[in-house]
Amino acid sequence: MDKKKEQFLLFRLRAFSDERAFGGIVNAYKDQLNRFFYLKLPAEHVEDALSETFLKLWDYVTRTSVDSLGGLIFTIARSIVADFYKKDGKRSHEVSMVLEDGEMQIEDPLGEDIISTVDAKLLLESMRSLKEEYVQVLMLKYEQGLKSREIGEIIGKTEATTNVVLSRARQALRDLIHERFGDL
Repeated sequence: MDKKKEQFLLFRLRAFSDERAFGGIVNAYKDQLNRFFYLKLPAEHVEDALSETFLKLWDYVTRTSVDSLGGLIFTIARSIVADFYKKDGKRSHEVSMVLEDGEMQIEDPLGEDIISTVDAKLLLESMRSLKEEYVQVLMLKYEQGLKSREIGEIIGKTEATTNVVLSRARQALRDLIHERFGDL
């Protein structure tokens, strides 16, 4: 979302509790949040988590001035995921995504194919062994197409630190693919 439009909607929301302005914010972030929750939670809990996120967001922004809406939304979302696993007593999370014909294309940021096509279930199963932070930044970068600055806002890190995490995540994925699938 354009920064000026975001600031305007936040002003309308804070000053007038404008439901239409909030609807604009919801529409701008709904798809990103859906994908985030599908990575972190069982599918049957995604809709509840999404609703809870927007309820908490409404409560917060109608009372408090906000500088970074994206950062705030994903901070709320991460706390909802953490609460879910604390209540449930689970330590791991399910990783899932929408795939076409059970296959997924992954490319190196330099444009070189890491894998032309692999069985998506095997790859997703393999990715569970990566650090959670690596899986998150890889999905935000390649599945959602976000820039390092935007990813940094979501994960609460600077752009430079985010670039380092992305680089390490890519290398860990390359190593994992080579280990699990050999030279494809």
